[in-house]
Amino acid sequence: MNNFRFFLLSIFFLTFSSFSSVFVKLTGEDTFISKKQPEKIMQKDNFFKNILICDNEDFISYVKPNYKQIKELILKKSDIINGKFKFYVLWMEKPTNLYFYRVVEDWKENIKWADGIVKFEKEPFLKYRVEKRGWHEISINEILKESNYGFAIKSDYQIRMVSLEGSGSFRKERAIFEVEIKEYPKYQLWDFDVKPQEGVYVKVKNGHLYYGEKRLRLWGVCRHDSRRLETVKRIKKMGFNAVRLWGPQNAYDPESIKKGEFTKLKFKDRPVDLDSFDRFFYKLKKEGLFVWCVSLHYIKLTPELWKSFLSDDSFLAGGNEWNEWKNAVEEIINKNKFFLLRYFLYFDERIGKLYFQNAKNFLLHKNPYTGKKYAEEEAIAVFEIQNENGFLKWVLERGFDKWPLYFKKKLQKRWNEYLIEKYKNNENLTKAWGKLDKGENLERKNIKLAPIFPERNKYPEKRGSDFLEFLCNMIIDFNKRFENYCRSLAPEGIGVNIIPFIYDTLFRLNNVWLYSNSIGDANSFGIYYWKLTSSLTIPPALYIIDSTTLYGKPNLIYEINTSRPNPYRSEDPFRIISLASFQDWDGIFWHYWNELEAPGRNFIPDEQYLISPLPYMTERWADGGITHASDPVMCSSLSLAGHIFKKFLISPAKKPAIYEIGKDGIFNYNYFRGISTKENAFKTGAKIKFNLNQKEPLKIKKGKEGKEEIKYDWKKGRMIIDNSKVKGYIGFWNEDIYKFSDGFAIFNV
Repeated sequence: MNNFRFFLLSIFFLTFSSFSSVFVKLTGEDTFISKKQPEKIMQKDNFFKNILICDNEDFISYVKPNYKQIKELILKKSDIINGKFKFYVLWMEKPTNLYFYRVVEDWKENIKWADGIVKFEKEPFLKYRVEKRGWHEISINEILKESNYGFAIKSDYQIRMVSLEGSGSFRKERAIFEVEIKEYPKYQLWDFDVKPQEGVYVKVKNGHLYYGEKRLRLWGVCRHDSRRLETVKRIKKMGFNAVRLWGPQNAYDPESIKKGEFTKLKFKDRPVDLDSFDRFFYKLKKEGLFVWCVSLHYIKLTPELWKSFLSDDSFLAGGNEWNEWKNAVEEIINKNKFFLLRYFLYFDERIGKLYFQNAKNFLLHKNPYTGKKYAEEEAIAVFEIQNENGFLKWVLERGFDKWPLYFKKKLQKRWNEYLIEKYKNNENLTKAWGKLDKGENLERKNIKLAPIFPERNKYPEKRGSDFLEFLCNMIIDFNKRFENYCRSLAPEGIGVNIIPFIYDTLFRLNNVWLYSNSIGDANSFGIYYWKLTSSLTIPPALYIIDSTTLYGKPNLIYEINTSRPNPYRSEDPFRIISLASFQDWDGIFWHYWNELEAPGRNFIPDEQYLISPLPYMTERWADGGITHASDPVMCSSLSLAGHIFKKFLISPAKKPAIYEIGKDGIFNYNYFRGISTKENAFKTGAKIKFNLNQKEPLKIKKGKEGKEEIKYDWKKGRMIIDNSKVKGYIGFWNEDIYKFSDGFAIFNV
């Protein structure tokens, strides 16, 4: 097969008329110092390559702007209005003149120090006086417009400079340039039919999301709030109509957390805070985007805040077992196992109270920019109670050994109380289970927290079923109470009182977890793909998400993406929306829409995304491969695929197969790892329905295939979308000509 890939695109011819300018940062291709080896001077081998050392004899620094980036930014050289070179003076022998010379021959990045001087003109094109250390910038229009090789720098006296910017993963390791260029108009390819309106709220009707009387499909991205409001416009231009918005960040200070209140402080030293969240939300709403709200559970507590939170004047302090509880939480914090705390909210009153209070703080907070409380906000499409909590997966697979004894005993007490209510006494319990472990006795309330999944075969099957049912009902009970409390904070029929709730976001097949989520208004699942091959060369499959669609509920993907450096990643938006349309899902959110610099207040123009290198995943930052804001391949595919999905251009399955799961298919370790509906998902459609009154663990009602609009031609490594609204050829091209059903043809590719 050839590696040529083809997507059917619409081409728009645009007339440019208006004129303005925009500033874009460039990176230098290289810098180096001739003659003497600089590490002998700097004595820092890992840092010397970023130092520019200049004098009149031994040291000449060479700098080359990235001319490839410039070509991508302009249509003609006259589009360059101004160019600047920025550098920081670290040390100088004395105030000195810098001399800039135009280089007249090409030079390569890895040139050796001993190779000597690269040729440059005899006379400098610029002389610049340096009187003090610190940042400096000079105009270099001539170099950007008239040269392709950069410039050399000499100095009267030795001077050491650095041309770096940023910190951490955002650090620029090359020379810094800023170019002012002519800005051409930008155009948005598609707009949205459904936008937030005054007094209209998202609700569930006929198993789907509706806004007013219209079906609402959410095509979104995931990201945190930011002070860069232009990010919202860029998201909109790419065709997204929603954001799964993380935040607010830094919503508490050491004193406010004691009272259980949002902070009233403004953090000048922090790039994001409660105010930046409010502004970002306002901008999303103003631009017509909906929000998937995670703020009910987003409690970002630093070690400093935890210290205040656990003080004896905290709003959680006092009452029975306060010191024991505090010690148990400190044990978790000291071991840096914060993730455990989210499991305890289902049965611990204090952790639960923290989540209830945070939800109240958020919902009753009045956004000064929208003028509304979040409890009464029209732009929120769904509320989420937990993100990837997965208690019924993680805890039952890993057990309780790493839990502090306090929380382990507390859950065990709840477990024994459940058994007493169900079986009354030890005799009835023994009769139902067949046996107990040595020393266990219900009257003594010492029945162990067992069995967990790895030990399921050591215990009677009925005991495992009871344990699953107990934990599942405990989680459902918390979620219902939390939902009802939140709904009580708005008038009937308004905002949070009617907007759908998602209980948890699921990322593995697990029947009891999926069942507990099914009690909520909507179902949510997601997954990432880490691969280097095309998925179109194998029979159709979409790991877990082809087996998690619930009958009669809105189904949404909360996070999904394909990581770079997969060269075939552009196929996945079409693979996802094909199944999503066929299964009639209500939302898809792509993680993660990044910004090119660390969170801050400076403006980032669209043109900067055009030339910025793509981040890749690293050992310390795996998510680097799934950021897609500056990925032109993914943005193109996502824009087209999103239009197809939002506009309902692929028909849903008419008669999907129904997988009906009974009580013994939910509370049973034999079905703990879920069921697969993949066999029918791509043929007839397939949906899961839970029925506690059904005796059989699983019954399958066959579906019926309809008119084929999506063809998975995996033997030829391609997927075809063919109906009266969409013609799509995705995959490997191995034909002279391809004809669609109505005679429309692709050829000469």
